[in-house]
Amino acid sequence: VTPSVAVPKDFLMNKNLLGEMASQSDERAFDTYLYLLSQYNGNPELTLTLNYDKLAVSLGINAMSKEDYRRQINKVLEKLEVKYNLLKFKNPPRNQDVTLTLAKNKNPESFNLPTTYWKYDWNKTLVLPAKTMYLINLFYTEHTPSWFMSRETLSKTFSISESFISDGT
Repeated sequence: VTPSVAVPKDFLMNKNLLGEMASQSDERAFDTYLYLLSQYNGNPELTLTLNYDKLAVSLGINAMSKEDYRRQINKVLEKLEVKYNLLKFKNPPRNQDVTLTLAKNKNPESFNLPTTYWKYDWNKTLVLPAKTMYLINLFYTEHTPSWFMSRETLSKTFSISESFISDGT
């Protein structure tokens, strides 16, 4: 069995989350949130300690100076906190890891994202529409081997444009 990461169903279905990230081409927020989910160990406090260096590698920004990528990551964390309400954190002291708290999901339903997503570097090689469609496909195929839905219905269900769906497929 391939190890996997639980992704909240709300992340896909809430137009203020995936739909907003897609419409704003907010790929770094998307990638960071999935990475944070992959690092979460399931503790009831919903906390995790973020290693900036490892996240920088995952985001492909580790060629920047340490100070620059920490600043970039903090901007994304602030956006995930303020705009998307997906976490809470405080800027850590210089060169320290940060402890953050993931937001509690109103809906406990989730689906599984295989860790091979990162192993095969799909987080770096797929474009945002393809990553999005991959998540949607995982969502629908978790209990059924195949599915079909019109672009119009997908667009309404996930608050993404039909052209975004075509680009991702």
